[in-house]
Amino acid sequence: MAENLFEKLYDAEWRRRNDLIGAASVPLGVLALLGSAVFFLLKEYAAGGGLLDVLFWTGLIFAALVYSAAVYFLVRSYHGYRYQQIPYPSELRSYRQALEHRFAAEGTPLLAGQRFEEFLEEHFGSAAERNMQNNIAREVYLQRTNRATILCLLVVAATAVPFAVRERTRVDTPQRVEITNLRSGMTAQPTTPKTPAATLPPMPVPPPNVDVKLPLQRPGHPR
Repeated sequence: MAENLFEKLYDAEWRRRNDLIGAASVPLGVLALLGSAVFFLLKEYAAGGGLLDVLFWTGLIFAALVYSAAVYFLVRSYHGYRYQQIPYPSELRSYRQALEHRFAAEGTPLLAGQRFEEFLEEHFGSAAERNMQNNIAREVYLQRTNRATILCLLVVAATAVPFAVRERTRVDTPQRVEITNLRSGMTAQPTTPKTPAATLPPMPVPPPNVDVKLPLQRPGHPR
């Protein structure tokens, strides 16, 4: 009965561990979006002095602090924990066979099963207690992560108000464009008179073939 109780506690804490891993994915995604929003506000804000700058930078610094705390709590909910699990089935089988062999040699084989049950009860209970302590600590940090994430979300939303007001009231500064050497650029360049192309002689006409009557005579020696 006690063995089944400790085994159920062990299984419950192991499932609880897996649930905590899945629960941490939500604040992780929200923090990724908040980090992008804080970086955007920092990069795009155009300081102009006055009360808006005081409100904006105060909110942004506070948001960065809360964001850092949320990231720290999230990391602590992930890392730094060592869970316990019972030995592998092959090891349990080998241990039980060794107990049976040992007590059979003593002439009390029934004590092997009792000793093995006590072994399981002890190991299930020890592992369940360690895993329960880890899960409780992780839940605490995960709750702190959620609270810090919600607070950071509110602060970023409040900081976006002076940012939006500054964007609406900002007047684009006209840019001065200076054109130099305008007169020299517009001065007509002197044209160089073109040299008339040289007159080429007409294409020579190729000579036609010469009709020769038989008997043939060598050229230049008429008969």
